[in-house]
Amino acid sequence: MCKKGLQKRRILIVDDNTAIHEDFKQILSPPKCINHTEMVQLEKELFDNPVEMAIPVNEGIYEIDDAYSGEEALELVEKAECDNRQYLVIFMDVRMPPGMDGIDTIQKIWKSYPDIEMVICTAFSDYSWPEILQRFGTTDKLLFVRKPFDTVTIKQLALALSTKAKLEIQNRKVTESLEKTVSIRTAELKAMVEDMTRLSSRYRSLFEQAPLGIITVNCNGIIKQINPAAADMFKITQRQKCINIFNDKPFSDISDIIKSVCRPEKVFTTECKCNLPDGEEKVLKIRSASIQNEEINIGYMLIIEDYTECKQLQKKLIHSEKMNSIGQLAGGIAHDFNNLLTIISGNIQMIKQRNAFNDYLDLTGIEQIEKALNRASDLVSKMLAFSRKGKYQSVPVSIHSIIADVTNLLEHSVDKRINICTQFGENNPYVLGDPVQLQNIILNIALNARDAIQQNGTMSFRTEIATFDNVYAIDKSVRMNTDYVIIRISDNGIGMSDDILSHIYEPFFTTKKNGSGMGLASVYGAVKTHNGIIKCDSTPGSGTTFYLYFPVINHKSSNEEPKCESPVLNEQKKTNKIMVVDDEILVLEITQKFCNELGYATIGCNTGKEAIDIYRNSCMEIDLVILDVIMPQLSGYDIFKQMKQINPCLKVVVVSGFSNHDEITLMLNEGASSFLQKPYSIKELDTIIKKCLS
Repeated sequence: MCKKGLQKRRILIVDDNTAIHEDFKQILSPPKCINHTEMVQLEKELFDNPVEMAIPVNEGIYEIDDAYSGEEALELVEKAECDNRQYLVIFMDVRMPPGMDGIDTIQKIWKSYPDIEMVICTAFSDYSWPEILQRFGTTDKLLFVRKPFDTVTIKQLALALSTKAKLEIQNRKVTESLEKTVSIRTAELKAMVEDMTRLSSRYRSLFEQAPLGIITVNCNGIIKQINPAAADMFKITQRQKCINIFNDKPFSDISDIIKSVCRPEKVFTTECKCNLPDGEEKVLKIRSASIQNEEINIGYMLIIEDYTECKQLQKKLIHSEKMNSIGQLAGGIAHDFNNLLTIISGNIQMIKQRNAFNDYLDLTGIEQIEKALNRASDLVSKMLAFSRKGKYQSVPVSIHSIIADVTNLLEHSVDKRINICTQFGENNPYVLGDPVQLQNIILNIALNARDAIQQNGTMSFRTEIATFDNVYAIDKSVRMNTDYVIIRISDNGIGMSDDILSHIYEPFFTTKKNGSGMGLASVYGAVKTHNGIIKCDSTPGSGTTFYLYFPVINHKSSNEEPKCESPVLNEQKKTNKIMVVDDEILVLEITQKFCNELGYATIGCNTGKEAIDIYRNSCMEIDLVILDVIMPQLSGYDIFKQMKQINPCLKVVVVSGFSNHDEITLMLNEGASSFLQKPYSIKELDTIIKKCLS
């Protein structure tokens, strides 16, 4: 061990021969029993005037590591540098099959760590000394020793080169420290000089470069100084800077403002409107202060801020907040409205259900009411569709129906000179997802195609089925081993360059003057949410084609629905018990009636506290909870969390008349079984309950 405070000199031996490593250790790190007198005698042979060594010989001054290949040597050097325990000297063999040879290893080490001393030790080299010099150039860090080597040579090289390396490291540290000190001192001196220089021109610099307008006037209203910002603000030319604008008619409005703010008070602030000579109206915020000379007022300084844009932004912010408030109000109204629709629709369904086989009862009026209710529900759904967040629905969706809805909308909104055509495959593919999000995906891409077609043009929609293997060949990230439907949306518009094409899915990237840059970014996210793939091909001047890939599900559609759907015809009594939680008593009652009609026992609660208390005592008897989201005192999410703590295996159907609610997403992400939009039919409720209990 070294004495306290002293570090051993690190040496790396690189040789594929184990015996060579042992020789080096015998020479450089002899056993402690070695005769100290022999070491002193050896030192005398090496040096004419040996000095007293700081570390006793029998304690060793070297720390030796072994590497048996070039690759291992490179790893050890990198680790030593990371640990800040660098090797000072490396003894390197040349021939080390089957990996890198010594010359290649030295070259790679020196590429990152050029300060390490190298000694080539070899019995036979594949390289001549001129070749080695040509490889590394002239350097004082490379020596050559031929095997077999003698002890004195190795000791001399180890001691001399490690001492040299240590001195170079110390010298470099001292130099770096001095350079840092000089740099800091130079920076301080430079800053002092710059400060002294700035003192003489600070006022002028601030005056000229200030983003706010600055004007000084004398007591007679003559402009003495006006900075560029104020001149630009008032559109005052160089010729007009020194005239008496108090008497210049085009500047009468400005003159009146200056007169009104030039008051004897030390500081005066006001906000006012100003009409410029060219008719433009600006909103200005002006601060004025009197200029005193021995307590005598000699003029005024005005600091003027153009508040026009700020006022416009305030108006936009107020408008945005108003729209947010309207959105929240619409959501609340929709929730309450859908509650009413649920009550009316539910009771109508119960009337139809109980009179389904009564041939003498005329249900025409009831059916007309039901149609009106369906139209009202559809209207509310469409009003809130644009603000829907998250994938709340996961239902079979007909891709051809979605495309048909989009093209029908486009035919009434795009330029008549744009021809819209569709070409559907033989099968009608179904995918599992949210119909509104899928519609928005196709609509967003179609609207981009519309914008790309400058005048006459064609927009086409095509579908076909591809196998998983074909899709996997296009994108290796696909995981669902099923067939995929491919939707091709093409236009013959202006197209895009490769540079633009590489950024189209990035948020806020847009080539449109007033675009938000979020259209295709949201499309990309929605496609990924549906386990899909999106690709795009485009050539400037030759149009654009988007390819959408979605996994197909097995689904049999029926064009004809039975006249009277009666999911309750099964008279078999079910043993499941369902808790219904809703603050609307009538909604609670109709939902319980639905469940009872379907054969389930129910427990009804119209407050969160009541629901939690009952669930705590009877959770093992309750198989499913139908939970409203918007509840007083305890919200649906609060009730869900507390029930989840009572029973981690809780099954919950989340219901709401307002689908755009953050708590819906939270509950679905945290384990809620499904979401059901109000108003719902007894058939929809039956389907959801069976799905959750299966």
